[in-house]
Parts: sequence; C-alpha cells; structure tokens
Amino acid sequence: MNISRVYNNGDSLNSSSLCTVPETVQLNYVYIVIALVLLLMVMIQNGATILLLNISPNDRTVSRTINSVIMSSTVLYGFSQSPVWIQYLSSSRLIPSRDMVYICFVVLPGMFHTIILWTSVLLAVHRCVIMMQPTNKHFWANQPRFIIYITIISLCSIALSAPRIASITSEDCVFSGVHDLVQQSILLASQVICCLILAILVSFLTKKLWEHYKRRQVLSNRRRHTKYTVLESNTIIISAVTLIVETIDVIFRTRQLAVSRHVSDLSLPLSVTRLIRLVIYGQHIYIHVLTSFKLQQQINSYTDKIGRWGVRAIPLEVQ
Repeated sequence: MNISRVYNNGDSLNSSSLCTVPETVQLNYVYIVIALVLLLMVMIQNGATILLLNISPNDRTVSRTINSVIMSSTVLYGFSQSPVWIQYLSSSRLIPSRDMVYICFVVLPGMFHTIILWTSVLLAVHRCVIMMQPTNKHFWANQPRFIIYITIISLCSIALSAPRIASITSEDCVFSGVHDLVQQSILLASQVICCLILAILVSFLTKKLWEHYKRRQVLSNRRRHTKYTVLESNTIIISAVTLIVETIDVIFRTRQLAVSRHVSDLSLPLSVTRLIRLVIYGQHIYIHVLTSFKLQQQINSYTDKIGRWGVRAIPLEVQ
C-alpha cells in the first residue's frame, strides 16, 4: 500500500478521502527498538513486583492491590502499541494500515493511560483516608470496596474512549475527525482534573507526613520514626512523579491545541513523552523497594530460599 505523508506535529487534515497515517517518530526504527527494549524491561520488572506484592495472601493490602493495577496498566499501555512496532520491523518497515495504527497508537494507549491516572488518584485518596482516619480500618482496609472502585475506573475509562472507537466506523479521518477532536477535549479535561487533584493530595499528604514526623520525633526514638516516615512517603513519591510526568504532557497538549486547534498523539513531543512515561512508570519497583521495609524483607527471604535451594541442588563431592 502506497502511503503518503499528510501532516506532522498536529496539523489537521480536512479531506477524509486523503486520510492516511501521519508522519511520526513512533514509526522510526531507532524509536521502535528503544520502545521495545523499555517495554521488555517494564514487563519483567512490573511482573516481578506484582508477583511479590501478591504472592502471599496475608500480604495483600488495598494499597498493594491498587499499585498492582497501576503497574499492570503500565505494561498494557506499552504492550498495546507493540503490534504496530513488531509488524513495522517484520515487514521491512512497511507502514501498517491506518486503522491498526490508530487503534494501537491512539485508542488503546489513551484508555490505559486514563486508567493509570485515575488509579493513581485513588491510591493518593486511600493514603489520605488512612492519615485522616487511622482507626477506621473497616473502610480503608476493605479490599472488595476498592476493587469495586477500580472496576468503576476501568469501565469509565473504556467509556471515555467511545468517541474514538466510533470514529473508526465514521467517514471522517480518524486522526482529525469530529469524533477524535471530541475525544481529545475529553481526555485533556480528564488529565487536567487528575493533575489538579493529585497536586492537592500530594500537598496534603506532605503536610500531614511532616506533622507526623515532628510528633514522632518527640514521642519515639529517631530511628523508629524515621523508618515509618520513609514507609509513608511511598505514596507521596509515586503521586508526585505521576504529577510531574502528566503536567509535562498537559503542557504539550495545551500548546498544540492553542497553536493548531488539534492535538496529535503521534507528534514528536507527545511521542517522546510516551517513552518517558514508560520509563518513569516502570520504575515503581524501585520506589517500593526503597520505601517498603516489609517488601525488602520479602525479597531477602525469597533470595535466601533460592540460595539454599541452589546449594542443595549442587551435588557435593565426597573426598
């Protein structure tokens, strides 16, 4: 199929008959190789972390469940784009079909990105509830309740992608039609709301954590209160990192919208942001390991078990 380049960096296309795959760095060989390597690393790291967080029924908490959803959504966010990359590499760099590029580069990543955003908000809200009502364990430790919340977030994220799904069957250009323009406005508004909520929650959590730190400094020994302060900073770090990445993405999208009245998910700034998002959200394992002493103990325990198993498996020579 002969594909012509139509627009770059968000310039809109008016003629549906000439609607083709936009020129994008995401179909560049170097970009694809880097993205696939990052995706493989994220799949291994997040898969191992999800396994560690949920391997023991006694260790399954609400916060671990929410974090597992964020990490699994991050994997799906990158994995949903991989069919186009793999086909592009295996077909001698022949650009895949328009609808395949649109689904894998625009529809599915947008849906999983929305799940990541609102689940991150849910994680911060959960920590706020714990710090405000530490004795109300009936609410913040109720697994089924928060699983329902996660399910609602997932269903709403799928519903928010309905305009883009409808654009595939419409006569408009999928990359610049009316349905996609509506979808861009919806997702940008959702992203801005999430950033505002995260900013408020991060500020609140930081203030509360500092108050608890000063109180513990008076009531307990320095080593013990420092340990629990580090533990409680887990959610703040994850939420703050998410806020920074998404704020950068919002700035790029708003600038595109102001300049060309159109947001292209395939433009250079947003394509680079996708790689950054994959890198940053793939590092949650290190945040958990550095701030969770219980997880460190789990890792040390499993490492010792594997080491003892390896020693027993090696036959000893009898002199």
